[in-house]
Amino acid sequence: MPEIIFTGISLGGALSPVLALAALDSQDTWAHGNSFNIYVEPIAGPTPGNEDFSTYYNQRLEEHTTRIWNSIDIIPHAWNEEMLDEIPSLYEDEIGATDLIQTLVEGAKFWARGGNYTQLMPDTLPLEGTVMQPIPSICGESTSINLSPLTETETTAFLEQAGYQHVLAYADLLDVVEPYCYLIDMGSLPDMKTTSIKLSTLEKLAATNQRQASADKHFCCPTDKISGDKQQCVAFPKPVGTEMLITNETSNVYTKVQVEKSWSEGDQDIVVKTDPQMILPGKSLPVVFDQEKEVITVVMTETSNPSATDLSVQCLTP
Repeated sequence: MPEIIFTGISLGGALSPVLALAALDSQDTWAHGNSFNIYVEPIAGPTPGNEDFSTYYNQRLEEHTTRIWNSIDIIPHAWNEEMLDEIPSLYEDEIGATDLIQTLVEGAKFWARGGNYTQLMPDTLPLEGTVMQPIPSICGESTSINLSPLTETETTAFLEQAGYQHVLAYADLLDVVEPYCYLIDMGSLPDMKTTSIKLSTLEKLAATNQRQASADKHFCCPTDKISGDKQQCVAFPKPVGTEMLITNETSNVYTKVQVEKSWSEGDQDIVVKTDPQMILPGKSLPVVFDQEKEVITVVMTETSNPSATDLSVQCLTP
């Protein structure tokens, strides 16, 4: 059955479930008799409504929703009054809340008072964030905040930490720094089918990520293996000339793979696919990154023994 996935981060984390629910409730008016599965993947969103809305949403879409939030991100703490109370102590020991931060929180509580704002699926466990001092640079992005010279240093530190925890920390917590930096470098979201970049994919990559590295060899993909239950590897751009080595680690399983290369030239997306190629037991198939910002996807198309398939994917620096 076709799927429609609603997703977004921050404000989008609040709006995407609202739009998904509206689409589900009005499906008879736009689906023209067709059936769709609606899924929702909100990230780092504040409360989109009150307790009644949360209860109704959970009845309708909880089983099709994956809510992702960082335990020390201040935005998912809005606008529930009890969670707003937690904000000043989120970075305790490392960074205290100044009087200005306390005042801002009290102002937020004033505006939220009586609204009975409630998170969707409030029992959802968070990603466990870590206070970072100093704040790391990811993809060369700065988290500096230009405030008035009269602003206290502690306030600046608190707000910079809040900015990091709301944006860049998610790339680290989900272990998707490489694809995140690729998207930032591209300046826009590439074609989903070309790069297989969507949240459900990133979650699977993060859950199975077992990267290893040495001075001249490293795993290309967030998933370092292709096996019976992980049937593809998406390798994000490497320096031109980098060699990918796809190795059949078994002694008696015959496997075929298809290699897809994709890159952009101006406004045009280029996709080149090979015919499925056999990799014999103990043998390797080399593939070379020969384009700038090239994404290589390796898909297992056939295997003589799915339960015993074991392909490693490595990159050799040029």
